[in-house]
Amino acid sequence: AFTPSTLETIDTAFYRWVDEQLDLHVRANKETRKVPVIWAGAERAYQIKKRKERRDQSETLILPLITIERTSVQKDPSRMGPFGNNVYNSRQKSKRVVYEFSFIPTPTWVHVTYSVKLITEYQTHMNDLVTPFMSRFGNAYSFDLGDENNAYEGFIAQDFQQNNNLSSLGEEERRFETDIEIRVEGFLIGEGTN
Repeated sequence: AFTPSTLETIDTAFYRWVDEQLDLHVRANKETRKVPVIWAGAERAYQIKKRKERRDQSETLILPLITIERTSVQKDPSRMGPFGNNVYNSRQKSKRVVYEFSFIPTPTWVHVTYSVKLITEYQTHMNDLVTPFMSRFGNAYSFDLGDENNAYEGFIAQDFQQNNNLSSLGEEERRFETDIEIRVEGFLIGEGTN
């Protein structure tokens, strides 16, 4: 038996990497608190309605906050290896007749791109959240993620896009935002229920 690898298992592995392995915290009011991670997908409306603790009385998000969004999936036919075509075994003569058949679906290699958005009210909090993405792996920009069943490799983009609203003097709340693009090389096995 093999363990399926689907877009959902890749998404889950990435979410757990950000939420549990990076395990980002900020210091506020002399206490350290974990920064919540929100999956920014179709389930976001459900999260907003059911998880009121992430909003104040005026329905404004309580910052700091991390959101994750899958932004693209690209099929990579260049990584087929020997399994891109049928592999035939050569026959050997033997006096014993033993047959053993093993079957596994051919993996489909994919590049999945995620946008991780860090949102804070204070520059010190942003510095605390951005630093692990830059320094945790030293000068290498790749990392491993997954679990005992499926392993994937991630690559952090070198440019971190900052989208702060500090220059506007309007009435909106002050926000520091940093977008980090991360590409995960994964694979799909099987077609699931379809």
